[in-house]
Amino acid sequence: MFVAKNNNGMFISLLDSRPKEDLIQLRKEFQFYCSACQHPVQMKLGEKRLPHFAHLRDSKCITQREHETPYHLEGKKQLYSWLKNLSTELELEPFIPEIKQRPDLLIKVNKQQFAIEFQCSQISYEHLSKRTKAYKSIDIHPLWILGESWLKTNADPLFSLSSFQWLFATIPQSTNSNCFPSILYFNPMTKIVTKLSNLTPFSPTQTFATIQKFAPNDTLTEILNASLSLNSQMLTLWLEKKKNWRYQFSMFPDRKLKPLFLELYTARITRASIPAEVGLPFPTVYLIETSAVIWQLWILLDSIIPVTSNAPISFENTYRLFRERVSEGHIKIRHLPNIVGQHYSFAIMDYLQVLTKLGILKRINARNFIKVNEIILPKNGEEALELDKAVLKKLYGGKYTL
Repeated sequence: MFVAKNNNGMFISLLDSRPKEDLIQLRKEFQFYCSACQHPVQMKLGEKRLPHFAHLRDSKCITQREHETPYHLEGKKQLYSWLKNLSTELELEPFIPEIKQRPDLLIKVNKQQFAIEFQCSQISYEHLSKRTKAYKSIDIHPLWILGESWLKTNADPLFSLSSFQWLFATIPQSTNSNCFPSILYFNPMTKIVTKLSNLTPFSPTQTFATIQKFAPNDTLTEILNASLSLNSQMLTLWLEKKKNWRYQFSMFPDRKLKPLFLELYTARITRASIPAEVGLPFPTVYLIETSAVIWQLWILLDSIIPVTSNAPISFENTYRLFRERVSEGHIKIRHLPNIVGQHYSFAIMDYLQVLTKLGILKRINARNFIKVNEIILPKNGEEALELDKAVLKKLYGGKYTL
């Protein structure tokens, strides 16, 4: 950490411009204390790291978290340098006694307080969720920024996102469910903020997204509000991934997929002939961690294909059967501590509405549908690809060329 109190109760920031000789003299004259736990801390003035304060080895500070690496310290320093030019209401490592938290930075922008946390090392879902809820309980909006070293790309717009990175996904405040999430990253060396927007996962680890870069002269509001539209390149690559899934073969398939393959066999559907109406991208698809092809296929097999034409289909029954698949381990839900007011049931309802747009269902009221057309199974690979293209064109209109 960069801020501590001396024995006179005065706060000392090591990010203030001071010659090293002055810091050495301060270390000789004063004892320093953590503002949270009030225990003694050491001023570290080594050559490999920025000057900082550190708790003693056996300290059990209520806000002491993971070990701060040089990368983390440098990132915190650069974020502070950037943000102090944007707001006069900026605090470095303030201790908030009401919730016993000490964010890296606390800033007020347009009457909204943001607790900025630069996260470089792995933390648990439980820890992150607890801290996030604590900030929100006192009307502070937590803004988590990952170290850019976490960001991996296969080929833009396809990115490899781990379940850990997904913990930091967020959507704009006061938005509706039809909004794609985003994740922020920061590189202390280049001083560039990277924003992945329109996060649309194809599988648990592979996610399509749009990418934007921001320099220190960009405002926090501009970064948070910035977003690009989905593009035809993303949809083209999505079709390619779906095609690969159709023809993927393994001598030792994932055991979790055996129940699905058994259901497909019973329904006389091969992997290559899965319907074009599965594996479809839309805003709330991110709420479910299991591949979009698989969880949407389960809905068709459980709730749509067995039903005869003109028979009713209710959201309640579809949701009940889906929950059974979740409890049996066939489908996995994504945990998102930074996104509130969203539930995986939204993705189920949105999928039923997609099937309505595709002409398979007809909506009769808020939670009930009628099956008006049968699902068409492609007869060969060429027909499968053409049906996949036709479905995406119907969903996205003439906006994109596939």
